[in-house]
Amino acid sequence: VEVVSGNNCLGTDETEVVVNPLPQWNPASNWQLCEGQEAALAYPNNFILNTTLSSDADSIYFSESGSFNATLSNSNTGCNDTFTFFVDVLGLPKVTLPSRLNLSEGNVIDVQADVENVALAYWEDGEDGVFRTIFEEGYYTLNVENNCGTASDDVEVIEIICDCPIYLPNAI
Repeated sequence: VEVVSGNNCLGTDETEVVVNPLPQWNPASNWQLCEGQEAALAYPNNFILNTTLSSDADSIYFSESGSFNATLSNSNTGCNDTFTFFVDVLGLPKVTLPSRLNLSEGNVIDVQADVENVALAYWEDGEDGVFRTIFEEGYYTLNVENNCGTASDDVEVIEIICDCPIYLPNAI
């Protein structure tokens, strides 16, 4: 910059303008955790993190479902950027079947399991799904799973044979 005064004196000064880049950090924005787990996400050195999530000197931690914001500031330049994280906490799979069912001779019985947090369900013989039609007595096991684990339950089916003849008095 040159400045000329009223009596034609010339003064010169230089100013350097530096444009610092935004923090370079590209973490995954979608996280899936299992119930009871905590994830740690490290951030670069020389940065300061401002978030409602739990954090320490170099990581942020999350263990519950929700949408969370974090602002990362470069402690040397003062430049900052905001990131949003989406966290989904998945519970362990659960399955419940009756412990015992009675099957009348010559009939079938339909069984539907109560399940929670299930991605895949299959019976001991490989049949898929939480619903099953049972034709004969035996033990039947339903296995369920998701990314966090597996669970199973079984039902005992007992065939009831009715040998008793039915007499209707005064019937022709």
